[in-house]
Amino acid sequence: RLERMRPAAALDAVRGPLSQTDRSFAPEVAEQLVEDLRQVRVETITGETETVEGEYIEPVQLQVVCQNLWEDLPPEIDVITQEHLQQFGNITQALAAFYTRAVERAQPLSGLTEADVRGWFERALITPAGTRGTVYRGAIQTGSMNNEAIDVLEDMHIIRGEWRSGARWYELTHDRLIEPIEKSNRQW
Repeated sequence: RLERMRPAAALDAVRGPLSQTDRSFAPEVAEQLVEDLRQVRVETITGETETVEGEYIEPVQLQVVCQNLWEDLPPEIDVITQEHLQQFGNITQALAAFYTRAVERAQPLSGLTEADVRGWFERALITPAGTRGTVYRGAIQTGSMNNEAIDVLEDMHIIRGEWRSGARWYELTHDRLIEPIEKSNRQW
């Protein structure tokens, strides 16, 4: 099991695989990718939501974004620039596609329509303030979703389960998923 990564480890994970290729990142591009993956939403004391830099990067999200960038980047590009990152490695788009795949996998087991699965994410796992929420796992269902679907979502690392006070609770693996989920649901 991979633990969440600190920025230096994430930067090594972004740059390392390129060392065996003719490709490299332009100055500050790999750093920008890592910083973008660290962004989290928090609710301030005044009740407003703001985006701040978090402490960790989720490894699966890093993998999803880097794989997307690598697969979509034209073969003639040797130096990955900020423009290439925006065009071929857009984090919000990559994570929205990852979320859509998770919904498509879980929906047949969920006991819900796709619209209801998408709505479950926004109601159960995203608070009205736009931050991560938690949902309790019951014997058969977690919220309104069958636990078989919850297990698929946890295996895909889109949600994370945690034991608290003798009960299992779920949340999104990282705040950076909130914007892609909302965007994917709007587009759907």
